[in-house]
Amino acid sequence: MKKFFGTLIQFVGLIIITVTSAALTDINNEKKNLLSQARTELDQDYRYSLESSQASAIFAGFFGLIIFIIGLIMLLTKSNKQKKLEAEINILKHGKENSPKAATITELESLFELKQNGVLTDEEFIAAKKRILT
Repeated sequence: MKKFFGTLIQFVGLIIITVTSAALTDINNEKKNLLSQARTELDQDYRYSLESSQASAIFAGFFGLIIFIIGLIMLLTKSNKQKKLEAEINILKHGKENSPKAATITELESLFELKQNGVLTDEEFIAAKKRILT
């Protein structure tokens, strides 16, 4: 679930960055067109509105970048549950590597992968793990 929301947040951040980039390009083009006209014709209030629009677009771009980074962090970090499950599997794997229960370790690893991919819920994972270990 965390990966889904991380990806979703990254996607939203990229959309904001893209829209902001297009808006800044449009504002700069409009500014160039107006500056190419006679400078005396430009109204001071209109210049101010262009500059405030540009500042707003830059702020939106930074906001999109921050959202993108938050999504990336969500994708790359592991929850405490994931760390705990990995530690349990490592203990089982390295503690009983040469034992006849190597198939059990393989089953637990595949069960853990199913849990990580969101195929199993926490309750299903715990029940299946108990079934394998008993």
